[in-house]
Amino acid sequence: MSWTKKRIERLQYDGRSFCFFPDPSANDGSGIRVLPSGKKSFVWRFNFQGRKKYMTYGTYRGDSSSIAQAEIAKRKLLVDLDNGIDPSAQRDAKKWTVAEYFEKYMKGRVKLGRSESTLRGYGSCWNQIEPVFGNRLMVDITRQDIQGFYDNLLPHSGIALMCIRLLKAMFNVAEMDGGVPERTPNPCRGVKTEPTVSRTRHLDKEELGRLYKVLNALPENDKRYRDIISLLIQNGFRKNELLKLKWENVQLDGDNPHVYLPTTKNKKDHMVPLVDHAIKIFQGITKVDGNPYVFPSPSPRSKGKPLFDIAKKWEKIREEAGLTDVHVHDLRRTCGSILAQNGVPLGVIAQILNHSNPEMTKVYARYAPKQTKDALKITGEKIDNLLNQDRIRLVG
Repeated sequence: MSWTKKRIERLQYDGRSFCFFPDPSANDGSGIRVLPSGKKSFVWRFNFQGRKKYMTYGTYRGDSSSIAQAEIAKRKLLVDLDNGIDPSAQRDAKKWTVAEYFEKYMKGRVKLGRSESTLRGYGSCWNQIEPVFGNRLMVDITRQDIQGFYDNLLPHSGIALMCIRLLKAMFNVAEMDGGVPERTPNPCRGVKTEPTVSRTRHLDKEELGRLYKVLNALPENDKRYRDIISLLIQNGFRKNELLKLKWENVQLDGDNPHVYLPTTKNKKDHMVPLVDHAIKIFQGITKVDGNPYVFPSPSPRSKGKPLFDIAKKWEKIREEAGLTDVHVHDLRRTCGSILAQNGVPLGVIAQILNHSNPEMTKVYARYAPKQTKDALKITGEKIDNLLNQDRIRLVG
């Protein structure tokens, strides 16, 4: 049925109904929405994939031309429906820029309980994505756009691949919640990426000697950084797990000194055995009243919080030691390499480093001599002794 000016003018807001349809029982058809203010608009009621939906397709301005414009919009709407396209999704998608949708996506990830480190990773990717795509509409992004973006970042292949994964996830979610039209191809699909090469950088004996020479020369007020870096190397901690470590999870007495990590990267709790040298480091750390963390933030504005990061201090330390290509995570990798070089089985290394995937541990064995690892019957005490012997010899 076509609406006429006379029929529309007769409709008035009655305090109960907002939408008026000629046949209230019909599953689809054109109606008029009347607001308390008297404003009237054209509404289409339809079923799409089993869901009842409503869509405004025009505004009545009191003249015949607005009715004619609405009729044209309705025909386009019906064409979309005939082609299996949800016209309401098309309409909503055009409102989202990539920046707007990223904000919405991040709020969703926070509600899902993503870790702080994961959210920071999203932020790092966004620093690369925003200058290129931030102001563009989601629906306008093409596979060619994504490919060009990736190719420009390829020299930094680690962050490039992370950005593509983030964008792909965003477009997948957007298709489900109206950020892009339903059945819109994800522009990240089919993008050609280079295979990720596992980083294998670790420190050899000579480099460890240079590093510890710098660490031992640090002033007393920077002692925390010497302790953190030593523990990364000697016990294979992940940096964020160590910085968030609380004293309540450090056990230095008894027959089994250890650190308990209730939350780790692979979502499993983990117990790290402590050897003599690591125990001495923890014993030398002064506890701060009112702060439960082993490495508390020195900032008065962050009272009761942990040290946020060591990036700036590490940059100065590695430069002074002539190790400008060494990342913080390479220190943990050095721990794995020392173990592998001394014939420790991969499964034991994986347990110490808390790897959930044994394939990851193979990275640390590339420099290990081929030998029968079955000869090593590893127990907690044997691991402690081996780590203590090798680490003191290597860094002392």
